[in-house]
Amino acid sequence: MGECGLEMMARHRDGLAAGAGVGGGSFDAGSGSGPLARLKSSRVGTSVMAAFLFGLLFFAMQSPPVPSSPMAYSSSSSSSSSSSSPLPPLGDNGTVAAAAAGVAPHPNGTAQRLPSIVIIGVRKGGTRALIEMLSLHSVVAAAENEVHFFDWESHFQKGLPWYLSQMPYARPGQLTVEKTPAYFTSSKVPRRLHQMNPDVKLLLILRDPTERVLSDYTQVFYNRLLKHKRHQPIEEVLVKDGEVNLGYKALNRSLYYVHMQNWLRYFPLGSIHVVDGDALIRDPFPEVKRVERFLQLPPQIDATCYSHMSGSAEWLKFWSGPVWILLLEVHI
Repeated sequence: MGECGLEMMARHRDGLAAGAGVGGGSFDAGSGSGPLARLKSSRVGTSVMAAFLFGLLFFAMQSPPVPSSPMAYSSSSSSSSSSSSPLPPLGDNGTVAAAAAGVAPHPNGTAQRLPSIVIIGVRKGGTRALIEMLSLHSVVAAAENEVHFFDWESHFQKGLPWYLSQMPYARPGQLTVEKTPAYFTSSKVPRRLHQMNPDVKLLLILRDPTERVLSDYTQVFYNRLLKHKRHQPIEEVLVKDGEVNLGYKALNRSLYYVHMQNWLRYFPLGSIHVVDGDALIRDPFPEVKRVERFLQLPPQIDATCYSHMSGSAEWLKFWSGPVWILLLEVHI
């Protein structure tokens, strides 16, 4: 029962107790079995029951809390749709029609919507820090995890309804954002993302390409170290047959120009905002304000959000997650 219902029952009980004392104790509910005693007992029972039912009704009328994570999506409800068309048509305001998606809005007025903002990369560029900063804005609803819908075939074949089911619940007027850093370097993602929404806003955070390679290598090195797997010295992976090894994935990810050419085949430059990852580390506020203006968000974020953590280990007090990830992403 809700707190309101319990409070009303307590008040009613106190009122009955006070009423029982009127008249100098002429009536004792515990003694006597005459009509007056039975009537009084009946009234007490009826009043308590009424209070109990009112409390239940009040509790039922309360709005349910906003879900903190998306619902699990049942592929059986849209298996035919997913197999025939991985990208069903969009509905109003970035939502997929409920019949096609198999996901209905939540009763409390929130809804899962396809993202109108996507952080496409780059890996080890600071994407996690960027989405956490954007989450400070009340108009932004951020997906909790990297979805990998457009670059992983196993996810893409599940169809757009599955992608929608991975999005957070957003209030009316909120913009949904997701980040998957691997999108930037995948050759097939730009076309697929454009097919979903040609007007989507893209955020790309870049840092010094050499430092990014070192950060990328260090993360892989540390992961293999934890799993007791063999790791190669960096000079062995960077150089092959006396030449720079362009087939090394970490190095290839830092060839920004090559990958950007593919994105510009599908999206105009005005749809892509490049964030300076190195500047974001040193002084977050100016970079975040530029993002805010690009997304046409009402100004809410001010310097006090970041003044205590710019550019040093103070970040560790703010960003959640394993310490080594933060060190790799922010300091290397």
